[in-house]
Amino acid sequence: MKKEWGFEQIISLETFKDVHNGYVVNDSCVFGAEVFIINQTAPIFATLSVVQRRFIDNFIFRWEIKEFSKIMNKYEHNSQVFSSGGIEWHLSIGPNGQLSRDGKSLAMFLMMEHPKESTTYVEFCLRVIDQLNSKHKEFKVNKCYPGRNNGWGASLMSLEDLHNNSNYYVVKDTLILEVDFSLISRTKVSTSSKPTKIIN
Repeated sequence: MKKEWGFEQIISLETFKDVHNGYVVNDSCVFGAEVFIINQTAPIFATLSVVQRRFIDNFIFRWEIKEFSKIMNKYEHNSQVFSSGGIEWHLSIGPNGQLSRDGKSLAMFLMMEHPKESTTYVEFCLRVIDQLNSKHKEFKVNKCYPGRNNGWGASLMSLEDLHNNSNYYVVKDTLILEVDFSLISRTKVSTSSKPTKIIN
């Protein structure tokens, strides 16, 4: 960092010594400097990365809940942590319906395990698998993380439909759920690097 700043010539010596200009009075002159302190804000850069479905590692996470009847009365039940798109997540459901708005539905949420400083926009589908007829219950979500309580989700179906044996959502006491990612976009703001844009 440069510690000295100035000008090689402010005025000519001829102009300076001319008594009519008032710079030298009684063989004396006064020099001064006026200093202004400026709070300089560092430039802000944004890094944007957009990863589409075919480039997302583990774009589908399947969660098989065996012995589902043993957790039916739980307020909340969580999956193991998994990684997708370079981010750690887990799924959360409310088996007894209390996580849903009406208190009578199966609610399912995608939770970000470690919220980032950057904003993460995600497009994904939450799915309850019909294990016989492939008439799956799906709900598409497009949200920014971290969101409310670091997660987003929805009520996918009523508990009555879930436990109806003719629907084949619970077979041999096993419930199968999925999250299917279609896009993950991350924006990070910093003051230390040039902006970049990465799109796959």
